[in-house]
Amino acid sequence: MSLEELVALSRRYGSDPDYVLAGGGNTSFKDESTLYIKASGFPLSTIGPDGFVKMDRAKLAQIRRAAYPEEPAGREARALQDLMNARRAGEENKRPSVETLLHEALEEAYVVHTHPTLVNGLTCSVGARARARELFGDRALWIPVVDPGYLLARTVRRLRSAYIATHGRTPEFILLQNHGIFVSADDPAEIERRYDEVFDVLDRACARRPDLSRNEGARNRARDSASGDSEAIARRIEAAIGEAVAVFHSVSREMLRFLADAESFAPVSSAFTPDHIVYSGHMPCYVGDDARTPGAVKRAIEENRRAAGRSPKIVAVKNLGAFGVGRSAKAAETAALLFEDAVRIAVYSECHRGPQPLPPSMIEFILDWEVEQYRSNISG
Repeated sequence: MSLEELVALSRRYGSDPDYVLAGGGNTSFKDESTLYIKASGFPLSTIGPDGFVKMDRAKLAQIRRAAYPEEPAGREARALQDLMNARRAGEENKRPSVETLLHEALEEAYVVHTHPTLVNGLTCSVGARARARELFGDRALWIPVVDPGYLLARTVRRLRSAYIATHGRTPEFILLQNHGIFVSADDPAEIERRYDEVFDVLDRACARRPDLSRNEGARNRARDSASGDSEAIARRIEAAIGEAVAVFHSVSREMLRFLADAESFAPVSSAFTPDHIVYSGHMPCYVGDDARTPGAVKRAIEENRRAAGRSPKIVAVKNLGAFGVGRSAKAAETAALLFEDAVRIAVYSECHRGPQPLPPSMIEFILDWEVEQYRSNISG
C-alpha cells in the first residue's frame, strides 16, 4: 500500500468520463498517522504525488469531537478553519478536499469518491432509496440529502456505525442522494471490483441509453460553427450577458428532445448535483420558438438572471442545443459538458421512476457556501 498506488487509482478513475467530469470526485489513502487527500484544483486524471495534501489524523479526530455552531455558515467556517489547521507542516499552499472528514470517517486505507452519470441516474431519481434497495439489497449504505462538508461527514459516520451494528460488517459502498458514490477498501483491486459490480447492476437495470449522436463537427465553439443560427445566437448571448465571456455550443439528439418545449425542458431546468451548480449553474436559461426573433435571447437571459440572481452558465435553445457560457473557453466548454451530463442523468433516471433534482434549500446552501464559490472560481 502506498501513495504511488493511490496516484494510479486516481488516474484510472479520473481519466474515465463515465466516472469523473471536470473537477468532480476525490481520492485518499491513509496510514496510522497521515491521511493523503486530493487537493482542490488538481485534476484526478493527471494527478501526481504532489497533488495530495498530507493531513494529521490526530487533528482530524479533534474536529470530529469538536462542538460547532448549528447555524450552517458559522459551522462550516469553523470546521473549514480547523481542517486547514490539520494540514501537516509544508502543506500550507494546498487546500484539502471539502470531503476530507468523510474520507477520514472510513477506516479502510483507500477511498475513491466519484460522480458517475450512471450512478447518479439512480441517486437523482424519485424514490431513489427504495430503488437502491431493490437493486443492491443491504450491500449499500444510503445517505439522504444533507449539507455537504462537516455535516455530511458526521451523518455518514453516524449512519455507518448504525449499519455496522445491524449487519456486523461494513457496507460495500456508500450511495449519496443527488451526489455520487464512495467506495473504500484496503486493496485497490477490491475497489475496482466493487465499482464494476455497481456499474453492471445499473447497466442491466436501464433499458434505454441516452442518444448522444450528433452530426460531425456539431460540438464546436459557436463562433466556428457551420450553423449561422448558432453563431448568431452566440453573439446575442455575449451581448445579453454584458461582459467578456466565451460561448461553447453543444448538441445531440437526446438534448434536442429535452429542448422541444418548456415542458420537455423541465427535467433539466434545475441542478441534479453540486457539480452541476458549480459548473453549469442551478437554473439554465431556456429560449423557445422565438429564439431567432430580435431581442428574444436578451429577454430570456434577463428574466433568468432576475429569477436566479446571477447570469446563466447555460442558455438552452430549442432546435439548436445548449450554449455554455464562461469566463474562459474552458469554463464555457465545461458548462456545456455538465449540462450534457444532466441530460444523461435525466434519461437514466427514467429507469428509476423519473428525475429528482436537488431540493431548493440545498441549492441555496451550496450557492452561498464558500467552498463551492472557491471551486467555481478556480474552474474559471
